[in-house]
Order: sequence, then structure tokens, then C-alpha cells
Amino acid sequence: MKYLKILSVVCTTFVLTNCNTIPGSHNMPGKENLRTPQMMSETFHVSGNCETCKKRIENAAKITGVTQANWNTENQLLTVMYFPQQTTNDAIQKNISAAGHDTEKYRADVKAYNALPNCCQYSRNGR
Repeated sequence: MKYLKILSVVCTTFVLTNCNTIPGSHNMPGKENLRTPQMMSETFHVSGNCETCKKRIENAAKITGVTQANWNTENQLLTVMYFPQQTTNDAIQKNISAAGHDTEKYRADVKAYNALPNCCQYSRNGR
């Protein structure tokens, strides 16, 4: 019986906190102001080498609208969480390339790349 009460509370809480993400809920009368902006998650390649690169890449990715940025040093993939109403994947990648790191869409400016510390100057072969 105690289990059913707990389950009931959990289910009710879930429904109440997620009712704005139900498809079509924005069409319900009185729900217009309750919709929360939808966040996007995307992963893309960013060239780099080390923990110093990680810090620089993640900081460059955190422009307005980006809530999280995590670059994996092993596979060189950056995962970002952002609000598409405030920024775009292109804007994020442009800012990272301006910091000296090549992305899937943008090659870093030679001057920005050359300004990186020696340990951060990754191989640019084939690009």
C-alpha cells in the first residue's frame, strides 16, 4: 500500500511537471504562457589536443543560449545543450573557430591557430 502511494505521488509529479511538453499542449486554452523553451543537444567534432584545449573549447562554446558544453579529449567530440531561440549550431562553431580550433563547419583562422600554445596546436593535415 505504501508503495502505491509513493508511485502515485511520483506519477502525479511527473505529469504535472511535464504537461507542457505533451505534443499539442500549446493548443490548450490557458496553456500559452506555460510552455517552456525546448533545449537542443548536438554533438560535433572540434580539433584539439589536451586539457587546456578542453577548457578553451568549452569556454568558447558557452555563448548566450548555451547551457552546457562538454568536449571529450579522446574522441574530440563536443556536446552542447542550447536554446535554439537564442543561438544556433553555426554561431557556436564560429565562436570556437575564432578561438583557434577547427570545427566540422569552420576552419580556424591561421592567426588564431598560431596564437594557441604549442601543446594545443593540433595536426591540420587534410584540412
